[in-house]
Parts: sequence; structure tokens; C-alpha cells
Amino acid sequence: MTSKPDAFDSLQIDTKTTSAEEPILKLRSVTLTGLDDPTFNMHGVDWELPSGHLAVIHMNVSQHPRDFASALQGIFPVRFGDIQFCGVTWTQSDVALHCQRRGEIGRVFEQNAWVNNLNIRENVLLRAQQLGFAEKQLDEEIERLRSQLEVPPLSRERPAFVDQPRLQRFQWLRAFIGKPKLLILERPLKALQSKALAVLLSAIESLVETGSSVLWFAGTQPEFEFSTRVPCSRWIAGIDGIHLAKESVPAATEPGRKMLEEQTQRKEPRDE
Repeated sequence: MTSKPDAFDSLQIDTKTTSAEEPILKLRSVTLTGLDDPTFNMHGVDWELPSGHLAVIHMNVSQHPRDFASALQGIFPVRFGDIQFCGVTWTQSDVALHCQRRGEIGRVFEQNAWVNNLNIRENVLLRAQQLGFAEKQLDEEIERLRSQLEVPPLSRERPAFVDQPRLQRFQWLRAFIGKPKLLILERPLKALQSKALAVLLSAIESLVETGSSVLWFAGTQPEFEFSTRVPCSRWIAGIDGIHLAKESVPAATEPGRKMLEEQTQRKEPRDE
């Protein structure tokens, strides 16, 4: 088995897709130890995500991206180094600016993503209100995204009473509201059939064309296959941690092939 590096500090985004503009994300000497999964660690990492770019990180089934994604939003502390989003460093003390910047990040969570005592519509509107949408403008935005993402009407049920496929679609809609500058996707096809991939990719393509960037934490065979065919940078998270190694074709590596084969052993859930 190929040995893995201690960090991904030597990795670079493909130069052909790198923008001359300020990167959406910039990690400088970041060391992070995740609480959600002790193996999800980084050590002295330097990394940039350009604007108008899609980056896909293929993860082992046992790994969870929550703490890393939260650190990118400035809501989970790093041990050393700093993270910048659109030029703003999360370690700065400007709370009002941090709140404004976080409103420019959309996120699909792998794990619990809802305020349980609010219904689905209220949950979705909560993010929209933070973005300052007028009522009429918000209704138009929701209808546009419902059509684009093939999302059912917003339920007035509480999350505990909504089936997982619908919950995931509602997450998509919430994350895309307001055309975020950064979209973080944590295994966004979870609980959905692979046919949903085409719908999500089309929406991502439209978003990236506006200069936004997407960071996709992938964990299924369809997600792996699409990343070998679309313009993106591809990364593999090793089984022993968040030590990423860039591969031109991820399946060409034995660790990556084994990891993805293990993930696809599970039966695909039904999208009803």
C-alpha cells in the first residue's frame, strides 16, 4: 500500500483552474484535531480554494467532515494557524463581520442539520432571514430553487417527521439560497438515489459560473465517478486521517480504490 504524507501542505490546485482573484478559502499552517472523529486531523496545512472552482474530497466511510467544515466557517477552533474566507480571518475579533461572512456560506450537513422545534419551512426561512431577503423576493428565490433542484413543497412538519430523502432535498434548497460564495457539501447524496446527482451537478455548474466555489466531501461511487469527468480538483482523504493526496485519477491508487469499493458494498437507499 502506498504510504501517505503527514499533511497535504504541498498540494496545489490545478493552475489551469486557478483564478488570479483573492481565493475563496485560504488555510495557513493550519493544525486541527477533530472531536467528531479523532482521525480527522490536519498538521501544518497550507491550502487555497480559488473562486469559481469545484473541489472534491473523497473520504473513507468512517470519516466525518463536520469539524473541518465547521472550522472553514469559523465555528470550530483550529489548534494552530488560521483560515481566511474571502480575505477575512476567523481569528479576528470583528463579530459583526464574521456573521456577515458566514451568511455567504451555504452548507449541506452530513449529520443533524435542523432546529428540531421549528418546522421545515421555518428552518429554511431562518437562513433566508439572516440574508435579509424581502418576503416577495424570498418567495421567488424559493420557487426558483425548488424548480432547479427538484425539491418538493416546503413542509410544515417538524424534521423528526420528515423522511430522509425529502430532508436532504430541503437541505439542498436551504444551502443554495442567496447564491453563496462558498457551498460546502457533506456527502450531499446521502439517502438519495444516484439519479439525483445530475440535478445537483447542474445547480453546482450554474453556481460556479457566477464565481462561487464548491467544496464537496464525497463518499459514494456515483460521486467518485462524476469527479473523474467534470472540471474539478480531486483529493483523497486517507484512512488514517485528513491527510489528502491529490491524484489525477483517484481510482488509480490502491488505497483510494479499496476505500471506494468498501463504501459501495452497502445497498443504495431508496429515494421515495
